[in-house]
Amino acid sequence: MKFLTKAAPVILAASFCSAGYAVGTDQYATSVISFSSQWSTTGWSAAQALGAPNVLAYGDNSNAWLASVAGGTLEFIGLGYTTPVYAYGATIRETSGAGMVYKVDVRDTGGVWHTVWQGKDPNPEGKIADFFVTWPVTTYRVNGVRVHTNTDATTTWEEIDSVQLSGVTSNTSPAVSLVAADTVGSEALASTGLFVISRSLTPITAPLTIQYNITGNALNGSDYNSTAPLTGSVVIPAGAKSVGIFIKPVNDTKKEAPETVTLKLVTSANYQVMTKYSTGTVTINSDE
Repeated sequence: MKFLTKAAPVILAASFCSAGYAVGTDQYATSVISFSSQWSTTGWSAAQALGAPNVLAYGDNSNAWLASVAGGTLEFIGLGYTTPVYAYGATIRETSGAGMVYKVDVRDTGGVWHTVWQGKDPNPEGKIADFFVTWPVTTYRVNGVRVHTNTDATTTWEEIDSVQLSGVTSNTSPAVSLVAADTVGSEALASTGLFVISRSLTPITAPLTIQYNITGNALNGSDYNSTAPLTGSVVIPAGAKSVGIFIKPVNDTKKEAPETVTLKLVTSANYQVMTKYSTGTVTINSDE
């Protein structure tokens, strides 16, 4: 247990509201639903976790939420959001005591809480952590997130500056994501990089065409995929949830620094882009 000192705390439960901060389908909290405790009703209060981040340096800061005790307890803060979404993740900004989170719940529009993540917070102490916790897209709309913290998990104060909720607004349009599943391709080993584009929420009985932009300093059709250059679109076949896009390096004789291929999903009326999973990068290593 930690033994830290601070002025006497106030333990209360209340409801606060602030202006909306929704950006696309990523939004910051606009109300406090509940909390286990807070240090005071002003500095370090639960209301300090509302809105966009405003703590820019790691360490004790009154602009973040802090529980009323330094160690020996399990604490939580529940935050509300203006726009209900089919949620797939939350970004928890840990500005002191990074590594504190052990569970995340979300609240549906009927007021029922669901545990969507439990585990070990991997973030080290000593620097700000924007801890992105992810789960499969919910089949219900979410308007609240509850973050659980362990005050014995770190050696200092555990403080949260903001919690951003990520989701999509409809369950009648596919939710589409892109990840770099294999981030490195190599000329020497003839190994390929791999992007995976997936869909969720809706039936997979029909094919779905996904558009993407290509950037990076590697040349499409020259440095990679010489026989079949990327076209900027790919089809997820009927009956499939995902499709792979392979990056096949060309083993040339030029001496080159590592080069990159970046794909970014393009929005469409036919699907919704999951903004936290909208882009990925593969690095191509030369053997010269």
